[in-house]
Amino acid sequence: MAKEYILVDPTNNERGKFLYALHETAAKIFLKYGIKGCRNGGKGFTDKMVREFWTYEDYPFFPSARNVYKYSKNKYVKWFIKNVIDLEEFGFEKEWNGSFLHGLALTGNLKINKHYFPKLIAPIWQKYIFDVIPFKATFYVRNKFSLIYRYAPAFYLPHDKKSINYLAGVLAGGNPCEIDGESYAKYGNKKAINYIISCEIPIERRDFNGTAYISPIWPALFVNHMPSVCRDVWLDINNAFGRKLYPPILWRTYSRRNFIRKGIPYLSSKRSIIYMYGGKGTIKQIKEKRIELGLTELDFRIREAVKEWEAMTQNNKNTS
Repeated sequence: MAKEYILVDPTNNERGKFLYALHETAAKIFLKYGIKGCRNGGKGFTDKMVREFWTYEDYPFFPSARNVYKYSKNKYVKWFIKNVIDLEEFGFEKEWNGSFLHGLALTGNLKINKHYFPKLIAPIWQKYIFDVIPFKATFYVRNKFSLIYRYAPAFYLPHDKKSINYLAGVLAGGNPCEIDGESYAKYGNKKAINYIISCEIPIERRDFNGTAYISPIWPALFVNHMPSVCRDVWLDINNAFGRKLYPPILWRTYSRRNFIRKGIPYLSSKRSIIYMYGGKGTIKQIKEKRIELGLTELDFRIREAVKEWEAMTQNNKNTS
């Protein structure tokens, strides 16, 4: 019966309508408050939670939390999270979405099976993100290298690996670090590194164990698609590697406007850029440097990010 109400229109089936309402409500509770209710006989469910999400006018009553727990099945709760839930209803920052979360998870080790809700083993430097993530789950520090985020229904949210949010999630998972007086973004997971390479983002250096380092310019470029907790981390880096090299190239490649200081993160003023290139033939030298560095086939989402910064800069200029 539970399977039928998902696969067919339940409007002419009273029991199907009621089960639909129960499962959608349970899915919202799981997503926001975690699934402790599934592990201790439903005691984690409360009537207050049900009232928060029960929006069905056809039923002039609130079902008890006990009944919502009793009649909801985990596999259908997962289906609702993936196919029905609208995150705008929760009031979270819009950057907390399935694509960002799955991109972030690529920098760790996400485990999904049909019997349990997902579990993520993430690098310890991401603790500041999981300290404020709005989707509750069992979260604890495993050791000095990693943390555990388990029984996490949020990883059933829909995601798109080709979206700008997904790339933002991957880049947000990096670790800002300093080497020889310059700052880099560090990535240790092979899948994340291969994804970054597939976007034609340059790898600046490697460790013996395969750890990759890129310029912090790239994560900073995508902070508009990261939750606010991540933004200052990437926008306030001292001595970012490539800070004088990459921003002028990106701006000149994707914008036809004159150089505007901080038009994109770390972009210097027009005067500074001209001075850096010797005062003559600046644009020509920038084009040559772009070819020399192999930046001619960058992922299309990099263009989107630069265009977004350009539009924001113009809007700020118009309103000032």
